[in-house]
Amino acid sequence: MSSAHRILVIEDDPAFREVLCQALEYDGFHPLPCDHIPKPVNVQQLRTSLVLLDLDLRGEPEGYGFLESLREWPWTRTLPVLVCSGHIVLTAPAAERVCALANGVLLKPLDLDLLLDTVRGLLDPGTDNAIDRVVLHEPAATANWNAKQSRGFR
Repeated sequence: MSSAHRILVIEDDPAFREVLCQALEYDGFHPLPCDHIPKPVNVQQLRTSLVLLDLDLRGEPEGYGFLESLREWPWTRTLPVLVCSGHIVLTAPAAERVCALANGVLLKPLDLDLLLDTVRGLLDPGTDNAIDRVVLHEPAATANWNAKQSRGFR
């Protein structure tokens, strides 16, 4: 299933972006790393299956507007978007808007096993990997996954 899926990874932290891309690649996906907010037309041209989006890039909340523009652009309106952010306040009106526009929200620090399960569930909704729109997790799991999986990476 996952070998054909191209996933746009929008994350400004180079080390974390690399970890995300390695985890996705290890699971058979084709990650497309990006350190900035692209235009929706560029996202459509990449023919991505899913966007993994950090909301705050370099301290600026650019991801909010990008998410809204993806939903307004006809060719990206139905593109699955998984928000991965440490800067979302779950009670704020902006967070409610993000939850309404995104297909899922994971809070940083991420549990990479949960991230991969969520991505699989979004790309193949018929599986048992279906998620709630907001997922909370144990922060320590990312370090455990890194140690467990590092031998499998290039």
